Amino acid sequence: MKKIFGTVCLGFLSFCMGAQNLVPNGSFETFTSCPSRLTQINLAPSWYSPTLDSSDFFHSCAPAGLAGVPQNALGFQTAHSGSGYAGVSCFENPGNKRSYIQARLSDSLVAQRSYCISFYVSLANTSGFAITQFGAFLSPGAIAALNQAPLPFVPQISSAAHIYLKDTLSWVLITGNYIAQGGEKFITLGNFKDDANTDTLRLNGLLSTASYYYIDDVSVKACDSLTTASSLIIPNVFTPNSDLVNDVFKITTTNISYLNCKIYDRWGGKVYEMVADYDSWDGRNSTGQACKDGVYYYVLKANGSDGKSYAKTGFVQLIR
Repeated sequence: MKKIFGTVCLGFLSFCMGAQNLVPNGSFETFTSCPSRLTQINLAPSWYSPTLDSSDFFHSCAPAGLAGVPQNALGFQTAHSGSGYAGVSCFENPGNKRSYIQARLSDSLVAQRSYCISFYVSLANTSGFAITQFGAFLSPGAIAALNQAPLPFVPQISSAAHIYLKDTLSWVLITGNYIAQGGEKFITLGNFKDDANTDTLRLNGLLSTASYYYIDDVSVKACDSLTTASSLIIPNVFTPNSDLVNDVFKITTTNISYLNCKIYDRWGGKVYEMVADYDSWDGRNSTGQACKDGVYYYVLKANGSDGKSYAKTGFVQLIR
């Protein structure tokens, strides 16, 4: 089995435009009836839970409360697109329990063809932990387990091992390319690691011992003949005052495969280094201390998947 790790990106991305999405009901818009409680992923056609720990379906048609959108039993989140999304439990301390969502693709994958795999996740407000390496596993047959334990498979697409998926406000895109073995017909999403091998970040002030993620806009598209031009948009000011508006220095990217951005103060001291296109600077230095208001200098290098290279320098102003 060929394993290809993907990347995580914040925001919106036009991904593999023009190709057919092989995931039916990938945005969880279609339903047989409105969900009235948790554990009702089966009400979203094509989706189901492969284990005894059932996954969840949320939709704006549901009564406010347990399974609604944006307000539900796990927190508050608008859909990334449309009116619905799914949810899975990715960690529970103690317990080693997992839930997953699984769907049958509309067509089998063709051997040696490249496929663009993507989906969005958002950490639920009630979660006490964030994790890394949320994954998607493609298989020729349906996978199932008559228990609640982690599924013993290695996902071909996974978020980065060193980045905690802790955003409860925005949706985070997980994406990657996969060279098919041929005959893959099912996609399964969730955390495939057991408790001992799951990297977790304790979130301050929350009593919950679980980690729960919403999922939206799941896509599998043939992309071997498609190209997307790379681009960078670099802001010149940000205001890290915790008002949830422009709180971080974030570079907006499209089709960037590598990015490194070093940020220096006026004396030439490095205060932060961004190591990926989904990284951002919150106005603190490497020891966690808040940096003073002022102008900071950045040195950026990046590569696009379309072969274009970037080398940029400039200034960003920090205003609290």
